[in-house]
Amino acid sequence: MAGSFDMLGQAADKIVYTNLSTGTQQVYTLTVDGIKTFARVYEPYLADGNKVEHRDGFGATIWEGNFEPQCEPKYSPVAVDFINRFGSWSRIWFQKAKSRSIAVKTNEYKFNPASLPFTPSDNGQIKEFNTNAKESIKLNTGWVNDLYGEYIQELMLSERITLLDYDYNTDYTPVKIKTKSLEKQKGINKGTINYTLEFDFAYDLINTVV
Repeated sequence: MAGSFDMLGQAADKIVYTNLSTGTQQVYTLTVDGIKTFARVYEPYLADGNKVEHRDGFGATIWEGNFEPQCEPKYSPVAVDFINRFGSWSRIWFQKAKSRSIAVKTNEYKFNPASLPFTPSDNGQIKEFNTNAKESIKLNTGWVNDLYGEYIQELMLSERITLLDYDYNTDYTPVKIKTKSLEKQKGINKGTINYTLEFDFAYDLINTVV
């Protein structure tokens, strides 16, 4: 559940996973040129984390990064998956405070009494119909580095986004991003960087499709 990354490689390039605790390695060798998607953490190394290296055919390291497990004892993290600019899935974890809200919409009409004189306290004069609502969720990334603004930008430009919130269910839920502007933050200006985004669930609370 650590997400994935995309890399542009050539045949004979290697992706090398090194367990941060034991030092054991898992190596994948590319057989063709192109853009490939790999997990950030090799699944058996999830408990310890791992270093990931992209090496060329001669063994030189092109890129490397460390991915370590992070415990969040207070909040339940929410996974947001989206189609990135390369056309493959990426994931961002929102690990801090979250809140849900709903916006209800209705139509109204005035009640026509069956008999007169009409007493408003009997049934009321204004009735509602076609009542429905949309639910939204506000999420916070937690403290991130200066480069995180680029990931958030890709998320905001994506046309397909899903959300996984284990506090409610174990299903991926389609959402659309409600936040339409972004200030790319810098640690030198802000000190600590946190991004807050709001999403609308991409369906009505009362199903209107039959």
